[in-house]
Amino acid sequence: MPASPISPTLSAFVDELDVLIRARYPLIYLVTWEEQRVDALLASLAESHGKALYTWSAVTMREDIARLREWARTRTRPASKPEPERPGKIGIV
Repeated sequence: MPASPISPTLSAFVDELDVLIRARYPLIYLVTWEEQRVDALLASLAESHGKALYTWSAVTMREDIARLREWARTRTRPASKPEPERPGKIGIV
């Protein structure tokens, strides 16, 4: 099956991303409505360069914050009151 043709605009975009990756930019910020399409494109570019791909979005950030808050809530306990002294047997040894 032949590969689908890439529009000149998309090709220029891919070429520019490729240059940024090869130039070792530590962070590439993209804003898009086509998140899945761009994720697939970035994964392909990362794989072709033998690099790891890390993604972040405002949606996942909100989910991460909610999970972190829940984790912190379950792990944070109010300061416990000292136990009252119990009367016990006093003995001389």
